[in-house]
Amino acid sequence: MLQIPLFLLLALAQQKPPEAPPPLPGGTTSSGAPAASTLKPGELPATATPEARAAWERVCAASIVAGTQRVPVDSFELLLDVRYRGDRASSDVGEARYRFKKPALVRVRTTAGKKEVGRGTAGDWLHDDAREETVLTSVGREYAEDRRQLDEWSGV
Repeated sequence: MLQIPLFLLLALAQQKPPEAPPPLPGGTTSSGAPAASTLKPGELPATATPEARAAWERVCAASIVAGTQRVPVDSFELLLDVRYRGDRASSDVGEARYRFKKPALVRVRTTAGKKEVGRGTAGDWLHDDAREETVLTSVGREYAEDRRQLDEWSGV
């Protein structure tokens, strides 16, 4: 087992990720990349090189079965291995599973907390494996943060 000194862990936990460079006039950053405000979902930037365009076309062609037509995504499942870094410490959250189905049905589960939250046709809910209990969170002050997070997750 790898052992890391406490002072090193604390020093690493206090580091902040670098900030994105501010956009320059003309809609690019200092690295020459387009500013986020000028990007449009599903479109390559006008400044993309011919090589980048060709690579993107190859990825698009390889992502569907030959002879079929691309259709909009209306549901997906995303599995992540999460490490949280806060101002003073970091922790392994573990596996997080995010499921989305159009128009705004969502469920998010973490293995570390053994909890799952979701928004379904019957409203917002929270399931706690440890208590073997499911609670509706659509009403009440104590679940305001859960509803706010579900609003964000549903906005995908």
